[in-house]
Amino acid sequence: MDHGSRELAEALVQCRMLAGRGVGAVVATPHFYAQREASVDDFIARRDAAWETLSAALGGALRIHPAAEVLLLRGLENMAGLDRLCIKGTRTILLEMPLGGFGRPEVETVERIAALGLTPVIVHIDRYPAASLALLDESGVAQYQVNAEAFLGFSRRSAAFRAMAKAGRIAAIGSDLHGTDRRPLRAFTRALMRLGPAVEGVMERTRTLLAE
Repeated sequence: MDHGSRELAEALVQCRMLAGRGVGAVVATPHFYAQREASVDDFIARRDAAWETLSAALGGALRIHPAAEVLLLRGLENMAGLDRLCIKGTRTILLEMPLGGFGRPEVETVERIAALGLTPVIVHIDRYPAASLALLDESGVAQYQVNAEAFLGFSRRSAAFRAMAKAGRIAAIGSDLHGTDRRPLRAFTRALMRLGPAVEGVMERTRTLLAE
């Protein structure tokens, strides 16, 4: 679908790497950029074809939840078919905020998406400025996903993300796996160990998102 995996053979290696780490299910997050896609229908058709091909090749070794990482643009709530970009079978939508930082207008877009009855999850919040995250916190309508590597290290920011997980404010942990480099999976395993008992709370929130 995009730069996460170049071909079926590479995707199979990724899935086997995940299964080897004890992962039983994964949410696949091909990127959806509204300004580049002909339509939601076109994206979904490509995504589901890729999902079916990969699932058949895996033979049940790993459950894959097809989804999309949707770049947030102002007015996104008005796009036809937005709900179809949720994690398949749920009302949970994964949103990527503008990486250069964002302000109140973007947060209001998230609020309007939530008002449609969708559950927004803001992905890899470790990439966004603290001031922008503060605006999301004030809104309180979104849940958060953090990439595993952000929990590691001894910086104040890493400590803050660990505290957020322990306080029940993180709903999912991402591997940020691209290609077949094993370093992201090693970071994922280390992050689970570093978070300790807080991991079960995060995983339970993830299970809830997959059921919504």
